[in-house]
Amino acid sequence: MRRAFLTRRRLGLIAAVTAALAAAACSEPPTTGSGNAVQIGPGAELPDCPLGVLDEAKGPVEVNLWYGGLVGSTKATMEDIVARFNASQDR
Repeated sequence: MRRAFLTRRRLGLIAAVTAALAAAACSEPPTTGSGNAVQIGPGAELPDCPLGVLDEAKGPVEVNLWYGGLVGSTKATMEDIVARFNASQDR
């Protein structure tokens, strides 16, 4: 009898934790920053990309891409993508 109670209690705990994790995973992501983010989705209007300013650049344009927290093969893949992008540029 006691063993069945513990098993039922464990199953209940597992179910509660699973439900909480599922709810957290399916919720909206937290918002941070100034709130000036461009909304993506149906009907969203994105600003024009000012590619013409690149013609006015006097030399290479430096772009800083932050990808902190990546480790192992994910980091190596990101570094490979960055290296291939840089190699493909003629400015």
